[in-house]
Amino acid sequence: MEMGTICSNKQKDQQKQNNTNEYECILLDQDSNRWLKKQYSINYTKDKYFRYFYQGQLIRMQQKNFSARPELFSNLEQIQYLEWFGNYNDNFNKVAKWTANWNKEKIIKVGGFYLENGAKSGIWKEIINNYCSQALVYQVGEFINDKKHGRWQYIYKNEMIGGGFYNEFGQKNGKWIEISNRFQNQNQIIYKGEYTKSGMKVGKWDIMQCKNNEKSYKQIGGGQYDGQQKGSIKIGSWIEISDGFQWRNQITYKGEYNKYGEKQGKWDILHRYDQNEPFIKIGGGLYDEQEGSSKKIGRWSEEWEGFWDCSQVIYNGEYNMKGNKIDRWETMYKGEYEQEYKQIGGGTYIEQDGVSIKKGGWIELIDNFRDECQVTYNGEYNLNGEKKGRWDIKYRDDFDKPFYKIGGGQYKEKEVDSKKIGRWIELLEGFKKSSQVTYQGEYAMNGYKIGRWNIDYEGKKIGGGSYKEYEGIQVKIGKWIELCDNFGEYWQSQQKIIYDGQYNEEGRKVGTWVEIDIKKNKKIGEMKYNI
Repeated sequence: MEMGTICSNKQKDQQKQNNTNEYECILLDQDSNRWLKKQYSINYTKDKYFRYFYQGQLIRMQQKNFSARPELFSNLEQIQYLEWFGNYNDNFNKVAKWTANWNKEKIIKVGGFYLENGAKSGIWKEIINNYCSQALVYQVGEFINDKKHGRWQYIYKNEMIGGGFYNEFGQKNGKWIEISNRFQNQNQIIYKGEYTKSGMKVGKWDIMQCKNNEKSYKQIGGGQYDGQQKGSIKIGSWIEISDGFQWRNQITYKGEYNKYGEKQGKWDILHRYDQNEPFIKIGGGLYDEQEGSSKKIGRWSEEWEGFWDCSQVIYNGEYNMKGNKIDRWETMYKGEYEQEYKQIGGGTYIEQDGVSIKKGGWIELIDNFRDECQVTYNGEYNLNGEKKGRWDIKYRDDFDKPFYKIGGGQYKEKEVDSKKIGRWIELLEGFKKSSQVTYQGEYAMNGYKIGRWNIDYEGKKIGGGSYKEYEGIQVKIGKWIELCDNFGEYWQSQQKIIYDGQYNEEGRKVGTWVEIDIKKNKKIGEMKYNI
């Protein structure tokens, strides 16, 4: 995933004054095995550190001594757990041997050597871009003058699962087996094909899936590349996989590319529950046949980006000839054991300044919507596509029951850059039937949480703490009682864990944090943090 700021121009101006920027990363959800988009902030203070914040908590500090810019990360686990160790020379270049730790423990043999000019040299063992606890994959090979050279291999669970050769210019050449950008334990996807001498994909490329976590891979898609033009482009018939493809979200797209590498004509969206079942059509539509266009047009049925077997959601609606969503779009949902899709939400799009924006009343789904978490957000968009006024959070605990309000609050009535203000009741990120946890507190006029926020579970207060603004960012301060990450998971339903401890003035955990099982009202451990 390519990262960048995700703020409006107005937000950027404000953040520049506060020396804070927001960035996007992903996090692998342990419940659904989906990669979820998350936001983190980096605070640029006058001292010698860059400070990384997530949900008001300081999770990383980086020295400025040898860097004018902070390091950006592709996933949240890397921000929390990945540390590189080595030396710099007088020209601020990395030199000699560098190694890496993950969650305070050395990653065996990861790293390599830098020359005096900061170029990588010799044999290196590198982590993949989305390295995390569920994707412990490495690349091993040689650098010559900072360019990959010769044979490189992908290593997973101590076995070679792919790789190929680089030429003297650091370009891939010949037959290659590559791994998916979203490769992880439950999404073992590889691509098999060939590169030209100039590093262009050419000819037939196969998409392969590891069958039931076995060592054998089975073809599930692929197509042809034309590597003879200025760039390597897809041509002819293709079967592609969705960005979120994994064993519980097996979605493919089937259709045609024209000679210019543009999608054309009819494309189908296919799904299956299991590797032993056939794919069946669940949606699709038409792409413009006009050269240089490749835009969706007319009636489409599309899968929700969070689609998986426990959250089968599709969108039905219309694209105009410019490829923009217009008019009414319906959100349809089918549970894992239901036979047909039923409408559960939706709203209206209009075209404004060449793009689609939401307008008027909408019913939207929570990011982790599924059978166990049937939650919707209900409210209004203004003429500029910004949320306004009252938004209610509604929930139902079964398919045949009505939704009822469990939370919500007010958005500022502004034309652009709408922010939450005043009193809000919000949901735990992992909210679901077995973990109905809410947060209650106040938002300031700048959209930051302030003052006391309480954590309630089954109608009782079980935790919480206070927020304040620190150098242009929202941070937790003072005494807090927080929940463990998997609070209320069904396989741990007999154990409800909370952590009791202190944050300092800049949002960092300090001192001793006590781990308590509130089900048994018993201390079960403690963790110590540096002051």
